[in-house]
Amino acid sequence: DGDLTNLQNLLLTSGTQPALFTSTNSLKYVFDAQLNTTLSNPNGTKTASVDSNLGSVGWFNENLNGGNNLYAVRDLVYTNVDTAQVVNRIDSQQKTNVAFNITNAFNPFTVNTSVSVGIAILPNASDYQQNTNTINENFVLDTDFTTVGLTPVASSIISNYSATLVGPGEVSVEFDVDYLTAIEPTLENKNYVIWAATCDETATAGNTDRVSLKVDTQLYDFNPDVEDLIFIDTINHFPHNVNDTVLADGFDDYKGWIEDGFEIVVPFQLNNDLTAKIQNLKVHFSAWNPSTDDRFDLQSYNYTISGGVIISSPPLNPYLNYNINTTRGFNLVNGSQFNNAVLT
Repeated sequence: DGDLTNLQNLLLTSGTQPALFTSTNSLKYVFDAQLNTTLSNPNGTKTASVDSNLGSVGWFNENLNGGNNLYAVRDLVYTNVDTAQVVNRIDSQQKTNVAFNITNAFNPFTVNTSVSVGIAILPNASDYQQNTNTINENFVLDTDFTTVGLTPVASSIISNYSATLVGPGEVSVEFDVDYLTAIEPTLENKNYVIWAATCDETATAGNTDRVSLKVDTQLYDFNPDVEDLIFIDTINHFPHNVNDTVLADGFDDYKGWIEDGFEIVVPFQLNNDLTAKIQNLKVHFSAWNPSTDDRFDLQSYNYTISGGVIISSPPLNPYLNYNINTTRGFNLVNGSQFNNAVLT
């Protein structure tokens, strides 16, 4: 928390590091031991703490503790799996394919090269401090691991993960990101970070060039619309010579002359089982070309959704009751049905 800008501005080098990782600073394990001669007797207890060993956890794009990064990420592409359309970030509500390449000018990649990947949200401190959740729950964290050339593997959020050896200086990485419906609401207005870790498999442990590369950091694409929330059964059209007080008197289409009065009444059903609510309601009257699907608005009206009364009628879920009856502000006679803006 507090280092989002550092992550967003992180370049091919280690960039601006948080103080916790600056220079040779690093997270480390501290080991405490308490030894009793008799398990149930605290007398004679010996205690010891081991905290002198320097940690070696690097920041993103940093080889362990202060080492140089020899690797780089390029050619990142996001694709919506359902539509096969290239997108610019991860959709929190639809499966997104993530593909990129890892390069190294010293050509260390072989058929034994392994690559791990991970994704997590970047929560505020209040989201992860002083609660009983695990790290995976607080950070909606998932990682996966594979060796180049193996069949795709899957974890929980990450699936269809594979790494392919392009050449001694390049590996291609690809996986899908898909969240459970129950998790999706927690991703609204959240940033994410994707990373990948690899190394020269032939290097000894003391000389390893292992590094966790930041692949991307962005705000999730989150659409507050709930699929199948509203069902529209019919649209009733009322021309200038038909009164709208009787719904059955409406027509299922409308043919008229320029400057004729025109009104629509739209009964709809709200799926209350989805425990969602209407936050915005905008009506568009558009010109549409069915051959090209081109369209533009002739008029539109945005209802002010406020002042709804909560209705609780067990065993139904609570819902909001609206009774909005106002006008469009047109210069028409008082009470004209063609000036109505009603939501009941």
